[in-house]
Amino acid sequence: MAARPVPDGRAHADRERARSRPRRVQRLLACRHRQRLHRGEATVSRHADPCGHGRSASGRRHGASHSADGRGVEAFRYRLHHHRPLYRLAGPARAGQRIRRSREPVGRRHDLYVRRHHRAAAARDQGADHLRDEADLLTNPPPGPFSLGALRAAALEGREPAPLEAVARLKSYRWFVVGTVCIGAVMGQVDASMTQVLLPRLEVEFGARLSSVSWVAVAYLLALASFMPIFGRLADMFGRKLLYTAGFLLFIAGSALCGYATSLPWLIFFRVLQAIGGALITSNSVAIVVKIMGPEERGRGLGLQSAAQAVGLGAGPAIGGFILDTLGWQWAFWINVPLGIAGAIIGWFVLPQTGNPSRHERFDWRGAILIAPALTGFVAVLNEVHALGPTSPILIACLLVGIVCATLFVRTEHRTSAPLLDLKLLAKPAFLLGNTANFLSYATLFGVFFLVPFALVRIYQDTALAAGLRLSILPVMLGLVAPVGGMLYDRVGPRLPTCFGMLVCLAGLAILYRFLDGNPANLWLVTLSLAVIGVGQGLFISPNSSAIMSTAPADETGQAGSVLNVMRMLGMSTGIAGASTLLALSLGGDSGSTLDIPVATLVTASRDVIVLLVCLAGLAGLISLIRPRGGQGPGSRAPVDL
Repeated sequence: MAARPVPDGRAHADRERARSRPRRVQRLLACRHRQRLHRGEATVSRHADPCGHGRSASGRRHGASHSADGRGVEAFRYRLHHHRPLYRLAGPARAGQRIRRSREPVGRRHDLYVRRHHRAAAARDQGADHLRDEADLLTNPPPGPFSLGALRAAALEGREPAPLEAVARLKSYRWFVVGTVCIGAVMGQVDASMTQVLLPRLEVEFGARLSSVSWVAVAYLLALASFMPIFGRLADMFGRKLLYTAGFLLFIAGSALCGYATSLPWLIFFRVLQAIGGALITSNSVAIVVKIMGPEERGRGLGLQSAAQAVGLGAGPAIGGFILDTLGWQWAFWINVPLGIAGAIIGWFVLPQTGNPSRHERFDWRGAILIAPALTGFVAVLNEVHALGPTSPILIACLLVGIVCATLFVRTEHRTSAPLLDLKLLAKPAFLLGNTANFLSYATLFGVFFLVPFALVRIYQDTALAAGLRLSILPVMLGLVAPVGGMLYDRVGPRLPTCFGMLVCLAGLAILYRFLDGNPANLWLVTLSLAVIGVGQGLFISPNSSAIMSTAPADETGQAGSVLNVMRMLGMSTGIAGASTLLALSLGGDSGSTLDIPVATLVTASRDVIVLLVCLAGLAGLISLIRPRGGQGPGSRAPVDL
C-alpha cells in the first residue's frame, strides 16, 4: 500500500492560515475560486484550497494527481451537476488538530447548498452576473427578519429577509401566508366599496361638482389599472415579498394623508398614492398564494382569498356609513392605518422569499410610461365633458394625448419581447369578446355603486349608515352567488350562466327604474332590486372570467390575467365617469351638483342613468350570447377577483 504523500510546508501554511478565518470568509473565498474555475481564470492546483479542509477547490485531496488537460475542472463541474453532497466538520478545526470528517449531511442547509451549486453550474454559460448572484446567495444567506441587516439589505440591495424560523417550521405555515394575503384583500375591498358611500358627503364638505367628486373614485381605479401590470412584472424581477410589504406601507401613508387633505385636489392626489400601494398589494397576492399552496391545495387558498375579498366588499359600505354618522369622513381613510400596519408587520415576518427572481430580464419601460396617460386621457374626457364642454381645448388635448399614447402603447407592446400586456391575445375572438363583456359588466356594477348612494341620501333622506347597509346587500349577494356561477360554468360552459346572469341583472335594473320614485313605501323594493342585481352579477362574473382564462395558452395565463384586470379596472372607472356625467347633464344647469335639487328632478336624472346601465348590461348579455365556445384548458378555473 502506497504511503500517503506528506504535504509540503507551503500547503501546510496555507491550511493553517485558512483555518484561522471565519467560516463565512472561507465559504466566500471558496465560491470566488469556483467562479474563477468556471471562467477559466484559475487552474486546479494542489495548493488551491481556500477553505483549508485538506481538499483543493476541485474537490480532490492534496497529493492527488491532476492531468494537464483540465479534467480537474470538468470533474468539478460534473459534481455540481450531479449534486455531490457537502459534508460538515465533526469537530472544531483548530491549529495543530487533525480534521475529522463526518459523512452525515448538514440537513436542510445541505439541500440549499446543492440547489445553489446546481443552478450555478447550469448558469455558467449565461455570464458572470448569474454566477455572481448564485455565489452571493450561497456565501451571504439572507438575514432573519429581526436583524438590522435585514432592513439594510432590503433598502440598499433589494434582498428579501427570510421568514421567521419559528413560524416557517409550523405545519400550517402556508395558511399563515394565505391569512396575510387575506389582510390585504379585505383592506383593499373595504376601501374601494366604502368610498362610494363617502361621495355624497364629500360633495357637501367641499362644495364640489359631481365631476370633481367622482375623481376620488375614478383616479384610484385608473391608478390601479395603470400600475398593476407594472408591479406584477417588477415583482417577477425583484421579488414579491418586498413589493408586497412596501405596498402596505405606501397604502398606509396614502390613507393617512387622505384624512388630512384640506381640498379636493389634494384628496385626489393622495388617493393616487394610495392606489399605487394597492397595486403593489393586488398584483402580488394571487402569485404568493399560488406558490405557497402548490397544485394540490391551490383552489382552497384562492377560494379563501376570494372569500376575504367578498367580505371586504360587502362590509365596506356599512363600515363607511357608520363612520360618516359617528366620526367624520376623515376616519373612513384613517381606519386603514392600523390594518395596514398589521399587514406590513405580519408580511415582513411571515411571507416566504421569492425563489429565484429574474433580475436580468428586460423590462418594458416604454409601455410603463405610456399606459397611464393612454387610459387616463379617454376617461378624463368622459368625466369632464359636462364641466368643461365638448369644445374645451383642455378636453381636446386630453383626447389627443389619449389617442397618441394608446397608439404608441399598442405598437410598443407588439414589438417588445417582454410586454407589460400581451395584446396579441386580443386577436382571439373569444378572448376579445369575453374581455369586452367583462368591461361592460363592471361598468354596470360600479355605475350602480355610484348612483345608489346619491339616490338614497338625496331622494329618500337616508342616513349614511342606512344607505351603506342597503348598498352592502349587492356585494354580499354577488359573493354568495359567484361560486354557483363557477359550478354552472364547469357543467354547461360559459354561455348559459353569463346570459342568464345578465338577464337577472336587467330584471334588477328594471325594478330599480320602476320603484326609484321617492316614495318611502317602495324603499324595500329598491333594496330588493340591489339584491337581484348582485345575483345577476355573481352569475356572470365568475363564468365569464373563467372562460376568458380558458382561451389563453397554459404559458400565457399570467398575461391573460393582467389584461383581464386592466379591463376590469377600466370598466369600473368608465362606469363611474359615465354615470357622473349623465347625472350632471340630466340635472340641468351649470352647477353639476345634486345639492339643492328638487326630488322630482333627481328621480328623473337617476332614471336616465339607469337607462344607460340597462344598455351596458344588455350589450354584455348580447356579447355573451354570440361569443364562440372557449376550450376549458388549464387556465379555465383561474382565480377570479370580485
